Amino acid sequence: MSNLPRNSLVAGLSIIIAFFFAKLFMHFYPVFINKPIYILSVPVICILFVLFLKNPALMLTIIIFSRALLDPALNESKIYFLGINVGVGGMINLIILVFWWFLHISKQISRRRPLQLTRNWMIFLLICGITIIYSPEKGDAVKLWLNLLTYAAMFYLPVYFIKDEFDKKRWLKILLFSTVLPVIFAYYDLLFRGGKYFSDAGIRIYGTFTHPNILAFYILFAIVLGFYVLKAGLFKLKSPQRNILTIYLFALFVLLLGTKTRSAWAACWVFFIIYGWLKEKKYVFFSLTVPFLLLLNKSVLSRLQDLTYHTTGNLDSGLNSWAWRMELWKKTLPEIARSFLWGKGLSSFMNYSRSFITTSVGRGMAAHSALLQILFETGIFGTMAFLSIFVSLIRNTYHKVKGVLTFESAVLAAFVISYLVTCLGDNLLYYLAYNWYFFFFVGLILHSKDITPRAEE
Repeated sequence: MSNLPRNSLVAGLSIIIAFFFAKLFMHFYPVFINKPIYILSVPVICILFVLFLKNPALMLTIIIFSRALLDPALNESKIYFLGINVGVGGMINLIILVFWWFLHISKQISRRRPLQLTRNWMIFLLICGITIIYSPEKGDAVKLWLNLLTYAAMFYLPVYFIKDEFDKKRWLKILLFSTVLPVIFAYYDLLFRGGKYFSDAGIRIYGTFTHPNILAFYILFAIVLGFYVLKAGLFKLKSPQRNILTIYLFALFVLLLGTKTRSAWAACWVFFIIYGWLKEKKYVFFSLTVPFLLLLNKSVLSRLQDLTYHTTGNLDSGLNSWAWRMELWKKTLPEIARSFLWGKGLSSFMNYSRSFITTSVGRGMAAHSALLQILFETGIFGTMAFLSIFVSLIRNTYHKVKGVLTFESAVLAAFVISYLVTCLGDNLLYYLAYNWYFFFFVGLILHSKDITPRAEE
């Protein structure tokens, strides 16, 4: 795509952005010199900026291929600036936001955008932005709000790049091939590095991410993507290709088990049982029988049995993870009632939890539920706005041909519902890489549904 608005506004903003990064780099040069990643990131950011102006499709491709590999490096690059821990990842986020804005003001704006869904995104982001004003952690609130803005950006970016079925297949290939390196590194972690020991779960793998949970949800995305490519009928896969993709899916399931992330296991189970209920009943049967077969695996059985031990006590008494969450949420609900309408401010849960949750550690903790966090921080209005996004997503994906629900509708509805299930018990708002891939994939399929042939039965 080379039809970006090439006028004085673009040139002026390019100079301003370049000047900003130059001043920032010079100001923090004494800090940067001790962190090689900053020195290495300068040419990378410059290349991305040039591609942003010359070949935005290539720039987005590079980001999609690299983002799942960068979490450890980006985490190491963080410094404290204006009350926020920011790093190279923040620069990449800024590029995505500016990129989206440039595309949005282009004269070639696509009309393939559901109006109500767009309104729901805007209302949710507006409410979150307002709550920053009374948040006690304004720096973290701004950072989280910008992350949420990038999720919306990734959801709408496919609008500007998919004009026909060829474009759709091209970006699906990019997404699928981008999963290969993270999967290879995850298997290296599983087979050679041995993962990392966690006191509550034993050895877990995390690959190129900073926590096994993030890897688990990324693997879930890869499973849904691979399943879609295998069954959608878009690619005319020959027998060897289908076999390779089937083996790849099996390898992904093995990695998902290796993360020992039960919430991701549950989300995967929900995806297939909802898809089966909507489209192919045999997957309901598989979803009800395969878990019992997995119980033959001692590691899986042990991980599930953990939920039956240490079910009573307090947050300091070694509760299992589900009982611990229930205790945490029980203490949170009275606080939610005190600011039910508008919440206590974005990214404020960690701060306020110090006052109503007492532990021997003596510090705040995350909500371990994205929905509870949104309710606590933005109130009932923010929560309703957040849920309305997913209601609109399901409504826009629910498409029938001759009275039969399409394959794409079943896949997207199941994936969106599994995402919401994950929001019940995990800090999903902070899993930036997973959210980027989730929303880009959902946006890609949703915005191209009118150019998609009917799936094979």
